[in-house]
Amino acid sequence: MQAHNQGLTYQLSAGEFSSVLLSIRPRRYLSLRPRHYIDEYGRGQVHEVNYSFKEFRSRLRIVTQAMQQQGYQLGIIEYCHLLDCARAGGDLSMADDLWRQIVAREDLTPDTWTYNCYVAAKIGTIAIGRGVRMSQWTMQSRQTVTAKRMRALASQMYAQMIREAVHPNSMTFDLLVIAMSRAGDIGGVKELLMKVWGVNVNGLARSDNNLGSEPPTVSPDSVIYPTQHTLATFSMCFGANNDIETAIRVVDHISRRYKVPISLPAWINLLNWTYALTRPPAPVMPARSVLQTWETMRAPPYNVNPTIEMYDYLVRSLISRQYVSPAEDKMKEAVEMYVDLLERFIDLDRKYDTVVGETDLDTAVQQTEVLKDIAVVKRELHRFRSMMRRWVELLILGKGMNTKYTRRKVPDIVAAWAYFLGGKAIYTIDSGYIVLELGQEREWTPIPIRRRKRPWMPLGTGAKEVDYLD
Repeated sequence: MQAHNQGLTYQLSAGEFSSVLLSIRPRRYLSLRPRHYIDEYGRGQVHEVNYSFKEFRSRLRIVTQAMQQQGYQLGIIEYCHLLDCARAGGDLSMADDLWRQIVAREDLTPDTWTYNCYVAAKIGTIAIGRGVRMSQWTMQSRQTVTAKRMRALASQMYAQMIREAVHPNSMTFDLLVIAMSRAGDIGGVKELLMKVWGVNVNGLARSDNNLGSEPPTVSPDSVIYPTQHTLATFSMCFGANNDIETAIRVVDHISRRYKVPISLPAWINLLNWTYALTRPPAPVMPARSVLQTWETMRAPPYNVNPTIEMYDYLVRSLISRQYVSPAEDKMKEAVEMYVDLLERFIDLDRKYDTVVGETDLDTAVQQTEVLKDIAVVKRELHRFRSMMRRWVELLILGKGMNTKYTRRKVPDIVAAWAYFLGGKAIYTIDSGYIVLELGQEREWTPIPIRRRKRPWMPLGTGAKEVDYLD
């Protein structure tokens, strides 16, 4: 006789239970696309990770409890999967509980992936808020007990792996780099680079080693051979510690020397930190650095296709330098991406109309997937339009530009980019500010892209124009 609970049959073997558990993957619940939904107003929205993680964790609990009730024990593969789930949800207590269960059982031997998953769950990943910059306060935060504990934990787990004859891989060293950078230990990162991959960081600035002419010290079939994630890790590590020049040198050198392509996340990291370090109140890099990084990634051999977020860094940088025409040129390039998104939305809407109303299971599943895609595209269109609106507002504001710009250029900008503005446009003049009523039917609410001191006040009426970069 079969017993059912929460739709799960108990008449399964240990292997079948394991397959069910392993099929409940973080990517299917916690990554960006699955968290999208259409709200009651027909807008594309996204659930917070914590909200989605509750349902995800409950599903994991149902399966694991069912296995235990049937007398089955979790193996090392299942524990690794659960540790990875804890990492994806940022659940430190869950990770600690799982690790205690592993070490308490003599029949389990943690492997490289087990150690890596636990350390990753404890110290986090390279993901970080866009626009976050270093200051005396954030640098001090890297000397806190938490940051030091992260570094100590990663080092202790690495030492334990060596004692237990568990071979580390590239992910192990990526995690060590993350832990060191969180504690501000750049000296330790440079030492690790030399010992593991033979990269003399200090020598890169004094020689032509960045051309990658030196032979690699690690063979391609080695488990510690650097990966694209390794490059993204170093872009975050040095950038987050106010050393974007070293970040670019190290990433470029390893990419050329080890023939590892630079991933899009690595370029986003490099552009993000370059932009952040050129901004007020205390810029540490020349203002032209953002454009230089952009030109490097767009030129051979990289030929990177930028995302809308990457355009956001460049356009804001150009506007802050009062390069109005170049900024508008880049905005026109970005609009082509917006048009492509609109066309995709139209195609998805037509596709949804063809499957709606059908009752068979396959069509119902397809309908759900199409609706999810529509939610993703709708929200992306909203984000895109919000960024464009912010760019146009900054152009209209014309901070630091002369009165001639206000009289001649601003009306042209409003006429050219009115679609992305709301019901009114506000810009400053010598004696105050002007409000242009564009029509109430044009009014819409943008998604906040960057924090401002008084976001409820329109630009040009006394609001702080420079976005916060914490």
